[in-house]
Amino acid sequence: MLPGGIPNEQFYVYSDSHSVTLPVSGPSTSNHHITKSSIELNCYLFNACSIINKLPELELLLRVNMPAVVGICETHAYPEIPDELICPNGYNIFRKDRNKFGGGVALLIRNDIIVSEITT
Repeated sequence: MLPGGIPNEQFYVYSDSHSVTLPVSGPSTSNHHITKSSIELNCYLFNACSIINKLPELELLLRVNMPAVVGICETHAYPEIPDELICPNGYNIFRKDRNKFGGGVALLIRNDIIVSEITT
């Protein structure tokens, strides 16, 4: 459990190579290519069921555990919410906000990981 009782799954990515490609859906098909000199990534994934009311817990998770990647589903965020509100210093954010019927996802990636968008 994450602080505040948020369920999570922690996993580690091991690879012989030093790069991972993550598909991210959006208005245009795109991929985000993540490269890191270390081959071990500390990652978290959780269903927020509205991230706005869980921002203190998210900030605590990031400060205490310093994960490389945090995937958040069911953010219930919308475009008017600025990235800076959801994503603290030290992280980059990639997000696909909800439509009027729900959802929303976000991917927070620590700043020391080189990230570049690959468009196809």
